[in-house]
Amino acid sequence: MPYRLLRLVAGTFPVLGPRRGRTAELVVVSFDGGIVVLDQAGGKVHRTYGTGPLSPADEDRRRQFIEHVSAPQFRFHREGAVIEEELVDGDYLGDLAHGERAELITTLVEQFATLTAAYSSDAPSVTDRDLEAVLQEVDVPLGFARAWGRSSTHWFSARTPWIPTPREANAKNIVVRPDGRPAPIDLGDLQVDPYFIYPVGILIAAGDTVMRRFLSGELDSSFVPLFEAAGRSWRGTPEERQGLLLARIVYAAHKDSLVQGNADRAIFSASLLRRWEEVRDVFDGIPQHHAQAF
Repeated sequence: MPYRLLRLVAGTFPVLGPRRGRTAELVVVSFDGGIVVLDQAGGKVHRTYGTGPLSPADEDRRRQFIEHVSAPQFRFHREGAVIEEELVDGDYLGDLAHGERAELITTLVEQFATLTAAYSSDAPSVTDRDLEAVLQEVDVPLGFARAWGRSSTHWFSARTPWIPTPREANAKNIVVRPDGRPAPIDLGDLQVDPYFIYPVGILIAAGDTVMRRFLSGELDSSFVPLFEAAGRSWRGTPEERQGLLLARIVYAAHKDSLVQGNADRAIFSASLLRRWEEVRDVFDGIPQHHAQAF
């Protein structure tokens, strides 16, 4: 079957024909209309994107990313129309015990610290004040309002570094290499986001137990170098830890809501509610004084 016709097929299915002398074990049609060809015997993954070829700027961004983060090695073919990636065979984040997840997060945060220190970003497009303004315009869950009111996001300012960042921060997109290092996969066209967005997204994806360990201060030692690399101070206060989690979900909801450059309030509210429900339980039992109403 010609590979261009695979864009018309939904779902997952085996491919019997050879590809470059091998048999592809699996082809997946991705959400954007691209395809993912798994060559397990060759240890490779071949990808195309429905949005079209990736640009030289995308290639440069990805090369800077893998210099510091243990993501799959790659090669561009046909001027960015096809990407050949290293197949990382290992456990996924969700397969690990809670202690192993915390260790993986620590390593990932440390790698993002080196990336943040090395990468020179463009001017940021949103800060904590912008997020605060968006929150003032919509109805938010009462529990979120209380948590936001007692949190601190002073470190998220116009001087916040922005770095190459994978689009999706979820458990299925982190694989553990045999040596224990985390490998973010399914990078797509890396976007540029604030330095804390992806590692904190993976922290949330690691589940309630790991988030509680973070909120109790057990992971502070790995976050200090990250904030130092960003030129920000991190005292590891309860307010800063809470603010880090909440700023991440508000920023993600804001990005979800952008329609042709403008924020759709209804989409923002729905996304914020969904993301708040993912972290709400870890805020149970935290004293609710000093809460501010929106």
